[in-house]
Amino acid sequence: MARVNEDTANERDQRNSQLIAAGIRPGTKAYDDAQNLITRGYNDARGNAEINAGNAAEQQFGIDTKNRQQYIAELLAQRQTPLNEINALMSGSQVNNPFANGIGYQGGANVQAAPIFQGAQAQGQADLNAYNAQQAGSNSMMGGLFSLGAAGLMAPAGTFSAFSDRRLKRNIVKIGEYLNGLAKYSFTYIWGEKAIGAMADEVEKLIPEAVMTHPSGYKMVDYAMVGE
Repeated sequence: MARVNEDTANERDQRNSQLIAAGIRPGTKAYDDAQNLITRGYNDARGNAEINAGNAAEQQFGIDTKNRQQYIAELLAQRQTPLNEINALMSGSQVNNPFANGIGYQGGANVQAAPIFQGAQAQGQADLNAYNAQQAGSNSMMGGLFSLGAAGLMAPAGTFSAFSDRRLKRNIVKIGEYLNGLAKYSFTYIWGEKAIGAMADEVEKLIPEAVMTHPSGYKMVDYAMVGE
């Protein structure tokens, strides 16, 4: 309204001068009617200015809204792209490029995902299978050893024999000697039983006939031949 205000003020001054020059004085009906015509034109100009301002504001609002929608679409596209790639790697599906509101993405383009996740799963399963096989073998061996410890350990000839293989013993401590000079030890079998006795490899050097080999491959000693 700056230009309208200036033009209206100039028009009022000119009209005032013209009316006075014509002998029409302020306060008369003719004077007021002439000035009211200027006021009506001013009011019309003000109404048009308000309408134009509203239209401009509405247009600017539409531009701002469109820009915001575009910005949100770009943010969603930036977030969606890595999620699509992660999902494709995990599921073995294709990677789909997003296409949003005319942004520079190629619609319908896709790339076959590399089977990284499946490869990792297969490797993990293979490692687990190997571990389970190793544990099964270990459990089988330990179960066999425990059964050895609980078997009664009678030699075929009927004389009492016991496993004295060094490989089956832990916590070995020498506590003395037998009368024949063999070392006497306290120890714990790997299946948990504590005992006192000799080492089969030492007995075999002094009294080889007192040592026999169990079908399991471990050495046994006939303590009746070892003596006190």
